[in-house]
Amino acid sequence: GVTSVWYTADGGTTWQNKEGNLPNLPVKCILQNPFALNEVIVGTELGVWATTNFNAVSPNWVRSNNGMKDVKVLSFDYRSADNTILASTFGRGMFTGEFWTCGSSTTTWNGAAWSNGAPDKKKVVVIDGNYNTVTNGSFECCSLTVNAGRIVNIGANNYITVSGNITVNGTLNVLNNGSLVQVDDTAVNTGNISYERTVAIRKNDYVYWSTPISNFNVNGISPATNSSFIFKWNPTIVNTNGGFGNWTAANGETMVLGKGYIVKGPESFTNIAQNFTATFTNGIPNNGVITIPISRGNYTSVNYNGTNGAQITKFDDNWNLIGNPYPSAIRALDFLNLNTNIEGAIRLWTHTSLPSSAIS
Repeated sequence: GVTSVWYTADGGTTWQNKEGNLPNLPVKCILQNPFALNEVIVGTELGVWATTNFNAVSPNWVRSNNGMKDVKVLSFDYRSADNTILASTFGRGMFTGEFWTCGSSTTTWNGAAWSNGAPDKKKVVVIDGNYNTVTNGSFECCSLTVNAGRIVNIGANNYITVSGNITVNGTLNVLNNGSLVQVDDTAVNTGNISYERTVAIRKNDYVYWSTPISNFNVNGISPATNSSFIFKWNPTIVNTNGGFGNWTAANGETMVLGKGYIVKGPESFTNIAQNFTATFTNGIPNNGVITIPISRGNYTSVNYNGTNGAQITKFDDNWNLIGNPYPSAIRALDFLNLNTNIEGAIRLWTHTSLPSSAIS
């Protein structure tokens, strides 16, 4: 398609492509937030789209149509007296919104109540008393600060969504099946969090893991597992079957963001499944655009049989083990749609029988 969003900082001498992930839509108008120049909205054939990282090489655009139909937006007008935006559409009337800046309103939790009403996406949130989402509720805010000595627990199926920066001077625990979500890719995080995930496994079961925090040693996933049973996948080396791809030792490695690792169950476990909780702790939560290179072997010829008789194809050296690098769940469909260079399918599996040394 045709690139529809361009930016110049020198009066038009040079231009930068700011299309990012914006769908192939004609753009009719554009407006920048005067309080936060990294925030830009565009009017398109399919409503309003917005980004909060316009300065990035490839901005991340999302739909901003709350209250508006899927209509052609022809123009924006801005009223500075009250920061109101007027969007004019083709045949569907006019709609209003507003620009705002994080920090104009703050609400503080004292352990029992909020000082300035419940949080919302426009408010700064300060936690100055223990907070548990299971009892006090999930929330969203524009920035989050956890004061020293205070504890925040995000429980199962709960979330805290933060548009901007996260500062942890106290304790922030993301418990099993909880999510800490950030919107702005350029937001800056300070302070460590703890992040838990629980699986039901047996001693000889392996689980794929990826770190949601910075500078985490892979051995910390399961300290009770023999370190010789911690691996990563290399798709370019020759394996014993005459094909490409094999497990290589990952013992002691600081986990690479976005890379997948595989770890066996603790040595004290048995052949009866029991819950195991991995705790990623003492690290800053990951945020922003995280890329991980993928690779493959160099075989592109005809199919052939490996030493065990199984057929090997030119696609068998394409496998890469990657992982979710964020302290939250991710949407599978969004992941597939935004990574068009992969197969486009997700398969979920678990062991139905114990590992065996038998070869067939």
